[in-house]
Amino acid sequence: VNVLFAPFLPPRNATGTVIVDTDETPCDSGDSCTASSNEIVNNLAGAVVTPPFISKIFNLAEIPLGTNSTLSFTIVNSNTVALTGVGFTDTLPPGVAALGVVGVSTCGGTITTAPNFISLVSGIVPAGTSCTFSVTVTGTTPGIKNNTTGNVTSIEAGSGNQAANTLYVVAPPVISKVFSPNKVIPGGTTTVSFSITNPNNFVGLTGVGFTDSLPGGVVVATPSAWTSNCGGTATATAGSGTISLTGGGIPPSGSCTVTAKVTAPEGI
Repeated sequence: VNVLFAPFLPPRNATGTVIVDTDETPCDSGDSCTASSNEIVNNLAGAVVTPPFISKIFNLAEIPLGTNSTLSFTIVNSNTVALTGVGFTDTLPPGVAALGVVGVSTCGGTITTAPNFISLVSGIVPAGTSCTFSVTVTGTTPGIKNNTTGNVTSIEAGSGNQAANTLYVVAPPVISKVFSPNKVIPGGTTTVSFSITNPNNFVGLTGVGFTDSLPGGVVVATPSAWTSNCGGTATATAGSGTISLTGGGIPPSGSCTVTAKVTAPEGI
């Protein structure tokens, strides 16, 4: 009698002895269940299959609010057999939305993207290889966006690990200005102050700048008496109609100020 065993089912780590009853006498009826008692006995060597391993990375870990990054997933099969039914679900954190798959997936199966999640079902990873796919995501609210997938799974090896990564969505600086005093006689002077705030508590802002075109009839006074604690280069040329800052820097949750004196020689 030749006996063929079908492929192992999960968890593919069975060891021990398989006995095929060929004389139709049950073991619990006094049969010794050995080869000498007309049974077929075969020893099984364990065939352990390692679960798939998933990792993920944002190609841009820090993005301005309202812009995009690419989130790439890699699934590794370190076994000598293929893994099928490979899948996972990644629930995105609030303030991060998936826009769609980028390029071609090598994972097979079906990839689904929605504003708040990404999933793979029925993927296939051949023996000793890996597969990848990428999704475009956008930052809709500022903040630190910690993101962890659910466990990656397969039919042959069950559940594997989770993958974690972090996206930093950075809000732009906020500027305000005030004239003090806000009423002057023709030819008088007043001080205009620009206050710039970094609303992010996790990252400093660099390259901060602005250009302010003064209202008609208002020019930078002589002397301009400008001041700045914003770093970079502040420009307030006497007699000109603009005040500007380039290359400034503001620490996390910090603020800075640019001031200059202006005048309206003929009144406005």
